[in-house]
Amino acid sequence: MKKENLDKLLEQMTIQEKIGQLTQLGGEFFQTDNQEITGPIYAENKISEAEVYTLGSVLGVYGVENIRKIQSDYLEKSRLKIPLLFMADVVHGARTIFPIPLGLATSFNPELARKTAEIAAKEATAAGLHVTFAPMVDLSRDPRWGRVMEGTGEDPFLNGVFAERFVRGFQGDFDEEHLAACVKHFAAYGAVEAGREYNVVDLPENKLRELYLPAYKAAIDAGVALVMTSFNTINGVPATGNKWLMKDILRDEWGFDGVVITDYGAVMEQVIWGTAKNAEEAAQKALSATVDIEMMTTAYLQTLEKLVKTDKKLSVLLDEAVRRVLELKNRLGLFEDPYRGATLEREKSQVFTEENKQVAYDAAVESIVLLKNDKKSLPLKKADKVSFLAPLLDSTDLLGSWSWKGDVTETESILSVLTEKECCPTKEADKLVIFVGEKSAQTGESKSYTNISLTQEAIDLVGQYADGKQEIILVVFAGRPLDLSTIADRVDSILYAYFPGTMGARAIVDLLYGTQNPSAKLTMSLPRSSGQIPIYYNQYMTGRPTLTENEEYVSRYQDCLSTPLYPFGHGLSYSDFEYFDPSVSTDENKIKVDISVKNRSTVDGKTTVLIFVRDLVATTARPLKELKAFEKIELNSGEAKRLHFEIDSEQLKFYNFTNDYVFEHGQFEVFIAKSSEDIIESKIVEF
Repeated sequence: MKKENLDKLLEQMTIQEKIGQLTQLGGEFFQTDNQEITGPIYAENKISEAEVYTLGSVLGVYGVENIRKIQSDYLEKSRLKIPLLFMADVVHGARTIFPIPLGLATSFNPELARKTAEIAAKEATAAGLHVTFAPMVDLSRDPRWGRVMEGTGEDPFLNGVFAERFVRGFQGDFDEEHLAACVKHFAAYGAVEAGREYNVVDLPENKLRELYLPAYKAAIDAGVALVMTSFNTINGVPATGNKWLMKDILRDEWGFDGVVITDYGAVMEQVIWGTAKNAEEAAQKALSATVDIEMMTTAYLQTLEKLVKTDKKLSVLLDEAVRRVLELKNRLGLFEDPYRGATLEREKSQVFTEENKQVAYDAAVESIVLLKNDKKSLPLKKADKVSFLAPLLDSTDLLGSWSWKGDVTETESILSVLTEKECCPTKEADKLVIFVGEKSAQTGESKSYTNISLTQEAIDLVGQYADGKQEIILVVFAGRPLDLSTIADRVDSILYAYFPGTMGARAIVDLLYGTQNPSAKLTMSLPRSSGQIPIYYNQYMTGRPTLTENEEYVSRYQDCLSTPLYPFGHGLSYSDFEYFDPSVSTDENKIKVDISVKNRSTVDGKTTVLIFVRDLVATTARPLKELKAFEKIELNSGEAKRLHFEIDSEQLKFYNFTNDYVFEHGQFEVFIAKSSEDIIESKIVEF
């Protein structure tokens, strides 16, 4: 639709029709059962049938048949025939499920992430959807928070890289096989106090801008179509009514002109927070903050008509919000084809295909971290005498939370893959493989825990065999960094599988037997104790750093080391890589880093080189290390490659105590590293 036609459409709309476009409700208002509920059903959402046929979007309905029926019925009964938007949480797959984002990030392969998002979009659009509530880019250092599984870890630079690739994968060129992406949760939801869901966030502005906002900005720069508000307060003000956050930063400073949508029920939660006295004030604050769509409550429907008739500024904001929603629908081509080419034939041919499952397998292989392999117990050999032990040996619970329409009945278990490959267990075993960890239902939204240790059952099972008679290999399923301290020293090898998705079982078996080679590296540190949380590699310098274990009056715990059990960037391989001829130099514009890497083993493999920088003297204390670049390479046996990195002054800027974004000339220490603690070479340069 041309702009002038969009203008005419807006002029024809009544106030109630405009407000309807800013309201999203679930499929139950359109008489369908095939939907996903991701929050409470609010009894107060009683609206008339006439109001239903002014609504702008629908939450959580899936499937061509359902969506076409709702759209057709709506267009028949609505006055202006403005098509509905259908939105859902397609986080790490639609029917073909990829590793959870926290796992996928450990691949250090942003292009692989883009590919998974593209396939998820293809499957979701084939099923009739238009918008996904992804990517989630909330930086988090607290594994007690259940939603760490949706993000990509503790580092702002890495989060930004993955945010950009996810957005480009989901959206493509906005053709009918791609979705509009919605970055969430704006802002800093991963910093909720004590890791407790729906809680407060208390951050100084410089820390908010330096650590938490960059990933959202990366998504904006990549052209993301929508932004979702977060449930939390930012320094006392709920994000949904936070004008400074939504208008001053997102709209005015960053130039975002797309759609802002609330999370589930967040407009009315302002009343519960105590920052709005009723629905009218909650609606006024949200619209004043330029929030366009209210999800799953009806404060806009109930109160905005009265408000805009008495407040010209709100009337202007209403028109601007409606225009943004109409422009999104127009960009998606809904006025030309309300179904965007979604047919039963397309749904059958493009969903859960062998091609899609192959990418899911590749993603799983690159997203499973080999944490420990002290005795070279892995890879297993066919001649090894091996036993495989429960509790999760025969489980198909490998998809993880937010797996949308993934079907566990279509998911292989470890046992089924072992049986197919004729990897028969033996009673008199030299090696034991034990499968332990979380269940999918223990992770994701509203799944905060104070204790992130393995279950006592799992600890006891390991203890039963930890007598040194057999080598023990542990495979851990998880949606967060778990505390493995009670068993890490009692086993010989650990594979950390996260929730690896549809093809996870096959990937795990192939990694166990060496058909595939581990290459993943942690993007969230694993703690030694829940008491260390939050723990992360890029901590700020303290005035009394710990130099040795037994010092007094320094920044340390009395009952535990200050370091993580396994740090950011840690991950082993079956290959043996040699790093040589490092070089760090500067010119007027850049720090230049070079390193050669050679695969000295007989096993082809992949490795990632990490480049960290520390600003040694600045006007505010700076982190001990900050990731500034990385590259993953594949090397055949005996092959070598020379890697080159460049870091400019823009990458070394920071927010000072007056919230100015500055670069300060001086000394910087550059680290070429395998992980945040395994340093190949470091050099101090003037820049």
